Amino acid sequence: MNSFRVPSARPGSPPPVPQIDLAQVFARGFALHQQGELAQAAEHYRTVLRHAPRHFDALHLAGVAAHGLGDDVTAEDLIRKALKLNPKYADAWSNLGQALAGQGRAQDAIAAYRRALALQPDHWNALFNRGSAWLDAKRPKEALADFDRAIELAPDHAEAHNFRSFALCRLFRLAEAIAEANRALELKPEFPEAYINRAAALRLLNRSAAAARDLDTAFRIKPDLDYPFSLLAADKSMVCDWSALERGKAATFAEIEQVIKFQSATAWHMLAWSDDPAEIMRMARFAASQVTSGLSVHGSGKVKSPPARRHADGRIRIGYVSSDFGDHPVGQLISRVIELHDRERFEVHGFSIQRRDGAMADRLRAAFDCYHDLADASDADAVALMRKLGIDVAICLNGYTAGERPGIFALRAAPVQVNFLGFAATMATECMDYIVADPVLVPPGSEGFYTEQLVRLPNSYMPSDPTRPIAERPMTRAEWGLPEDGFVFCSFVTNYKIMPDVFATWMRLLDQVPGSVLWLRKGQEEARENLRAAAAGHGIDPDRLVFAGFADLADHFARYRLADLFLDTFPYGAHTTANDALWAGLPVLTMAGRCYHSRVAASLLNAVGLPELVTDSLAGYEALALELARDPARLAAITARLRASRDASPLFDMPRWTRDLERAFAHMAGRARAGLPPEGLDLAPAAVD
Repeated sequence: MNSFRVPSARPGSPPPVPQIDLAQVFARGFALHQQGELAQAAEHYRTVLRHAPRHFDALHLAGVAAHGLGDDVTAEDLIRKALKLNPKYADAWSNLGQALAGQGRAQDAIAAYRRALALQPDHWNALFNRGSAWLDAKRPKEALADFDRAIELAPDHAEAHNFRSFALCRLFRLAEAIAEANRALELKPEFPEAYINRAAALRLLNRSAAAARDLDTAFRIKPDLDYPFSLLAADKSMVCDWSALERGKAATFAEIEQVIKFQSATAWHMLAWSDDPAEIMRMARFAASQVTSGLSVHGSGKVKSPPARRHADGRIRIGYVSSDFGDHPVGQLISRVIELHDRERFEVHGFSIQRRDGAMADRLRAAFDCYHDLADASDADAVALMRKLGIDVAICLNGYTAGERPGIFALRAAPVQVNFLGFAATMATECMDYIVADPVLVPPGSEGFYTEQLVRLPNSYMPSDPTRPIAERPMTRAEWGLPEDGFVFCSFVTNYKIMPDVFATWMRLLDQVPGSVLWLRKGQEEARENLRAAAAGHGIDPDRLVFAGFADLADHFARYRLADLFLDTFPYGAHTTANDALWAGLPVLTMAGRCYHSRVAASLLNAVGLPELVTDSLAGYEALALELARDPARLAAITARLRASRDASPLFDMPRWTRDLERAFAHMAGRARAGLPPEGLDLAPAAVD
């Protein structure tokens, strides 16, 4: 590094500029940089560059300092200028990758890291940071390979083990992800990010209490942790620990940036916390932004839809996309519809984005005309296949739920794309053209809270499977731990849907109905403990809560008939479980709210001919439950009416229901083929054969 010397002044000229020792200025800047004084270091580098604009080290390190100060655009400019002077310096390529990654340009960052590794194959920082960029690009397999190599080079690097845990979690190799997080914590016990990653894997294994303990530890270690507190509240809610609920709800919108970054649970759990359609729309918009933020598009920034076309056989090609083609509520509900589709008018494809085994998975594979395994395909490859097959209407059965792949729809797999069944809200994205609903689920006047065009089926939006077996064997209450006498309230909803105000209502009902019990799903052990403690807090003997263990499906549906009344939750009501209860012949009592997710049971009850069991307030819900419990003749009459009319009702008449859905799909495809934009439709009831 050469000093810059100012020449001596000629006679009569202005006083000479003081001499500057550039080597000394640079060295001082470098020392400040090492001490973390980035702004002062950058000023020294700029001084050098004013006198020596082609000073490679000053350009490079000024760029590094700019990156550290959060100015990645300037960082990129400076490091690229340095690389023009010396394109064979691996560190500079690696640092350029950091500046590009800081701008959200994952693919460009990966290209820069690749240049660094071509020059220096064992460049640890380039390997590690490229792994991180692969994660940003949603390519966890490639990320895992880079972290594996980084750990070979530095076996005791806690950060590498932690990021490897994250990649394994993205690949659903959850036991390995937990083991890798454990290794990171062995190397660095006070490591909040490793606790976060272990919590993510535990959450996916339905070990919510353990996930919550890890997040509690992470926040204890670092109270200002850049991670959404709302996820801790969500994990606790999963086991009916409501201690963080109010703070979690309040924190949700203050944590929007973190929600974008760690979106997987928050949008979904918001359904259990809010009946405000504006809040649900806002959360869905941020979930959508997470999907589209990584897309590389040109021109207007909007992905172009494939052209709508007519096929030689005249059929409409529909494609159902789901992670749940197996023993899952969505798979169970949709199975009969797939079998009943009119093959003269429709060619029916299933696109599975997660492998599932078992009898229901086999049944669904057999039901589709063509079944495609996309579990290992990238979003782009999945879209290419669907476009090649000429899918006219692509149906998203996930939305923002576990196993989701909304990137397939963001890249426009089909001319028409539909949000249906899996996610109980708008997806709040332009790439979804329609949402399937009904007049009760989404009443007229609610359209403003949906970005999709509404297609309302004439009866309930929810399909059913009327082939579900109900055991005919003799069954007693004692067999399931229930009292032979006494009123049995039942609610087999998932634990996280139980909110404290609804639980308090249930406890008041038990207090006012002597000898009654509340029959709940078994759930996680911690949930049972928390619910029993909550009952005691309301002055109710915890033994009046009875928890239903596992039963095969035929016995499960039959045991519903041992209960007297199914109690819905609020705001996130029972969906598949309400359908199951009605199929078994058990009346469901609900409170209808303002949002899709709080109106599902109301939709089902209207379709099955029991609108009198829909209330519009928690007080009305409690009063009607008490009236029915005290009037066995009235309840028996309702139950008898349900069981007598069940099969012919629009809710369970699947041939009629499927024809309605097909009319909806024909409307959607017809408008696309005519070159018309999506338009909502309220379908009139079809003639009954």
